[in-house]
Amino acid sequence: MAKAQKSNGQAKAGSGATTGQRQAMWDKFAGKAEKNWKKAREAKAGGGNFETPDIEDGTYTARCTKAVCAFSKGNKDNPPTPYVNFSFIVVGGEYAGTKLNRSDWLTGTNAQGEDNSEDRMSYLSRVLQGFGYDVSESSFKDIPGVIEEIASHRPYVEIATVTKQGSGKNSSKKYLTIYVNKPLTDEEAADLDIDDDDDPEEGSEVEEDSDVEEEAKTKTAKKKTAKKKAIKKVGRR
Repeated sequence: MAKAQKSNGQAKAGSGATTGQRQAMWDKFAGKAEKNWKKAREAKAGGGNFETPDIEDGTYTARCTKAVCAFSKGNKDNPPTPYVNFSFIVVGGEYAGTKLNRSDWLTGTNAQGEDNSEDRMSYLSRVLQGFGYDVSESSFKDIPGVIEEIASHRPYVEIATVTKQGSGKNSSKKYLTIYVNKPLTDEEAADLDIDDDDDPEEGSEVEEDSDVEEEAKTKTAKKKTAKKKAIKKVGRR
């Protein structure tokens, strides 16, 4: 991955920024986002966003192959917007190998031009709960660390796909909503009958910051270990 570039003293906003730069931007944004996150974290597991359907509606076992939080590039009229992206691959069954993607944009407005950032954050809250995390006492600033942990562990989860009809100018289109229902237990994951072609090699699709020095990574890891996480991993379901 190319080294993150700086412009006018600003760190690059997209996913090419280093882990430390993304966390710094996230923390800076958190001041105005915290109020919405405190309400959003009360949402129950579920959620969804859209992409072109290529799978039947149903419940599937999948592996999260990539998880990253970043910011849109933004411009003088529109500041950078935080988002989280997840990639999944279905394992086992008729649709084994099918790749799915879900993106959660955490700020924005609805069709009436009203701010709906709280609703958008509630979708992410449901997803994190679906991965098995307790977000009840969490802060907006905790999100990047949890996303990094998901990217590192690449967990197996149960997902659900639901096809929905578009509305307005997109009424002729159909969209696929991806829900994260629950994490698989270690025993369930060990019992999966997976062909090598169904499951990507370790690390093949995990977001990595190759431009971050190993020493910096080690210091960050030690710091995270010493700090008690506000977003706790709940017991496996």
